[in-house]
Amino acid sequence: MLKYKVLLIEDDRVDQMAFKRKVSQDRLGYDYTIAGSVSEARDVLQSNCYDVIITDYSLGDGTAFDIFNMIYDTPVIVVTGGGDEGVAVKAMKAGAYDYLIKDEDQRYLAMLPITVEKAIKRKEAEQRLSLLESAVVNANDAIVILKEDFQDTRLRRIIYVNDAFTRMTGYSLYDVENKSLKILEGPESDLATLEEIHRKLDRREPLRSEVNSYRKDGTQFWAECNTVPVYDYKGQFSHWVSIQRDITGRKKVEAELHEKEGRLEYLAHHDMLTELPNRLYFNKRLNEELARARRNNNQLAVMFLDLDSFKKINDTYGHATGDELLKEVAVRISNNLRISDIVARWGGDEFTILLPDVKCSKDVEHIAEKIISVIQDSFNLGDNILNVTTSLGASIYPDNGSDMETLLKNADIALYCAKYEGKNKYQLYSDELNVDEMERV
Repeated sequence: MLKYKVLLIEDDRVDQMAFKRKVSQDRLGYDYTIAGSVSEARDVLQSNCYDVIITDYSLGDGTAFDIFNMIYDTPVIVVTGGGDEGVAVKAMKAGAYDYLIKDEDQRYLAMLPITVEKAIKRKEAEQRLSLLESAVVNANDAIVILKEDFQDTRLRRIIYVNDAFTRMTGYSLYDVENKSLKILEGPESDLATLEEIHRKLDRREPLRSEVNSYRKDGTQFWAECNTVPVYDYKGQFSHWVSIQRDITGRKKVEAELHEKEGRLEYLAHHDMLTELPNRLYFNKRLNEELARARRNNNQLAVMFLDLDSFKKINDTYGHATGDELLKEVAVRISNNLRISDIVARWGGDEFTILLPDVKCSKDVEHIAEKIISVIQDSFNLGDNILNVTTSLGASIYPDNGSDMETLLKNADIALYCAKYEGKNKYQLYSDELNVDEMERV
C-alpha cells in the first residue's frame, strides 16, 4: 500500500487521539505528523513536505486560513464543526481540496481515507495537467485544438493555439479564437488537398497532410499537419488536436532536388547543342510506338537524314558556325512535323525522325519533300549566308521491318541510296535497292 505523508493540525487532544486510532485500526499506513497549533504547523512546514494536510478550522492561535498562507501546492482538507457548513464553503473557495464535518461520535473519520485519497489523486491529476499544459505551451511544433460547431459539423472552430503556432503564423489566440483554419488559406492553396482533408475530418479519421498556407502578413509557408480526433471518458467525440510543423525549408530542398533530377533526366535524353531528343530517347520512343502500332495494327515510319557536304562547312566557316547551322536545322525540321512526330539528333550532322500513325507511303513522301524543301532555304548565320541541302532515307513498319534495329538499318540504307543518286533527295526503302552498291559508296 502506498504510504502518504500526512500533516494533521488539530488543537483538540481527543480528536488527535481519535485520528491516531483510526490510522492504526484501519492500517492506513500514513506517515503522519501532528501539530497542535498554527505556530507548530509553521515550524513543521519549514522543514518538511507533505502529500496532504488535514486541519481543523478553529485553532488556538489562528484558523485554517492561516495555514493556506503557509503552503504552495499541498492539498488541504478542512475539518469543521457541525453547523459550520458556511465556513467549509469559504474554505473551499480559499483553496481547500475538500472538507469534513465533525460529529460527536467521530463518524466523520470513516470518510477520512476516501477524502485523503481523492485529494491526493486530484492533486496528481492537476500536476499532470499542468505538465501537459507546459509541454503544449512550450512545444516547438504548433498545436491547435478545434471544436466542431454543433449547427454545422463541417465548421471546426479554434479554441486554443500555443506559442509555436503564433511564431509560425503570426496569429495569436485572440486573432483566431472561434475561427476556422480557413484563416490560413490563400490564393494558391490546393483546393483538392483541402477538400480531401475535410472529407477525412467529416469521417473523424486521423490524417496527415502537407498544406500550402499563409501567415498573417500574407507570406506563404508549407505546414505538415498531423490531426487526430479526441474522445471523452464516455467514448464520445469531443475535439480535434492538430500538430503542425513549418516544413517550408524541407519543401524548398525537395523542389531543388526535383528540379536537379528533372534536369539530369533531361540531359540524359536530350542533345546539349540542339536540345532535341538524343539517340537514347529516340530508341525508347520508337520501341513504345512499335508496341502501340502492333496492338492497333497501324503503320509508322523512321527517317534518317544528314546534311550534304557538312564537313566542308566546318572546314570553311569553323565549328562554331557549323554548330549554329545544326541548331537552325533542328528548328526547321521540328517546325515542319506533326505534334506526334519526334525528331532526334543521332550524332554529328545526322538526324532521325519518327512518324507514328502514317496511313501510307505517300504521307511519308510528303513529309520528306517538305523537310528537303525547308532545308534548301538559305540560313542567315551572323555574317554568313549558307545554302545547304540534305539527303533523307525512310523505312516503314511493318513492310520494311518489324523491329527497331531493322527499321533503323533500312532507313540508313535508303539514306545512302539517296546520296548515291545525287544528294538533296529522299529515298524510301525497298528490297530492290542495290545494297551492295550502297556499301561501296
